[in-house]
Amino acid sequence: MDIAKGLARSGSGSKALASPRKNCLLIISDAGLEIALRSAIELLSNVACESLSLNRLASLTQVGEKGLDGLVLGPDSFLIVDSRTEALPSLQPLIRRLEGRVICVSSLKNKRERSGGGSFRLDPDAPLLEVVESLRSCMDPSGTRIPVVKTGGRWVRNLGVRETQILELLATGKRYVDIAESLGISVDTVRSHLRRIYPRLGVQSRTAAVSAYLRRRGRRHGDSKEQP
Repeated sequence: MDIAKGLARSGSGSKALASPRKNCLLIISDAGLEIALRSAIELLSNVACESLSLNRLASLTQVGEKGLDGLVLGPDSFLIVDSRTEALPSLQPLIRRLEGRVICVSSLKNKRERSGGGSFRLDPDAPLLEVVESLRSCMDPSGTRIPVVKTGGRWVRNLGVRETQILELLATGKRYVDIAESLGISVDTVRSHLRRIYPRLGVQSRTAAVSAYLRRRGRRHGDSKEQP
């Protein structure tokens, strides 16, 4: 799916998404960070999310600033970047255009605050709902327009960012060694997190944990939201 099709468009023959629906365009260089953000955004009502890979960004900007013209984000859209992508020269025209609607998320402890928009540090040891609340604060300072999706249970309150990342990667068929490499942790740490996940989801195996996690999120095993 082309990123432009999932975002509000302007011009002849196009129609912007109706308010109060908000759209988030993720341009994130860290796989684990992107997983956590996507998982948190899924729990927000009336918020859609699409990703733009660094390779796709590079191909769009090979022709200069005009390459970004296809990414027409409406007034209820936000650009979410990390420390690395925020500093990319090719992305500066889009950042300037969306000043006030750019959210920078970092896993660094000493991340500077940006002027306009918002920023926060994503702690891998924090509950996933903490990330949800941070995103809500950046997109909706009044806290009145973006409710959290009702999950039908307490399961999400029991899962942290790291547990969510591991479950998402397992759902795509990744091996323990692949997950450890993607998240910058050891294989033993992956196994340790899984042992804590089982009782939280009321299961006793890796397969059951992934199935229970996806079922409670309203998805099926094998579903993928990864964009090229």
